[in-house]
Amino acid sequence: MPFIRVPDATESDIQKATDIGAVGIIVPTVDTVEKAQAAVKWSKYPPEGRRSQGNGQYGALWGNDYRQTANENMVVVIMIETPIGVENAEKIASVPGIDVIFAASTDLGNFSGHKQGEPQYEALVTRIKDATLARSSAEAAIAAVAERGADADRAIAGAMLVLAELDLREGDTAKAEKRMRDVAAIYKALDAKTELGEVLMRLSRAAKKHGDLRGAERYATQAYAVTTPKSANVEV
Repeated sequence: MPFIRVPDATESDIQKATDIGAVGIIVPTVDTVEKAQAAVKWSKYPPEGRRSQGNGQYGALWGNDYRQTANENMVVVIMIETPIGVENAEKIASVPGIDVIFAASTDLGNFSGHKQGEPQYEALVTRIKDATLARSSAEAAIAAVAERGADADRAIAGAMLVLAELDLREGDTAKAEKRMRDVAAIYKALDAKTELGEVLMRLSRAAKKHGDLRGAERYATQAYAVTTPKSANVEV
């Protein structure tokens, strides 16, 4: 499903993304309730928002009943990336129509001056997570906390969505493999066999690319195994 990270929560930026068929809007650096409200306002048709119907390729992608189904299928993701946003996390999380709150680790560290693992940084992420999950329990909304590069323990402890970088282009293949293994561990704990199999195949392809034929075969075998009743015994 196409998601687009827009530059800002403006009518122009979000309209361009929705017109070309995006069903997920990601808005960065949300520090205030007003910006969170704007993200929803321009992503949703009336009566939930102020999105213009306009012309676009969304109809060709999603069918003639797109206008009737767009609001319930649109996913609005906001990124909290600064200590100011963290201070307003509870209020931001209470905005109707927000589906995912993303604790954006890179800029959260950049703006706070703290790194993952440091108590001050962890307190920021915990506050975002607690605010989001409290809103989810109270309103039965779809809400999640995502953190780039988060480890399996953090995700299983409460975050509902984790974005782990799986990019091998930086050349640090050991680090990339560890992140993929973390993601695989999350999927295994959640019994998400299809997703686990996909990550294991990515590990297999990466190993083969870098000449580790035994590793490639091992990961491919594990990927096959997760589709059988013996998948619970797969070690990642």
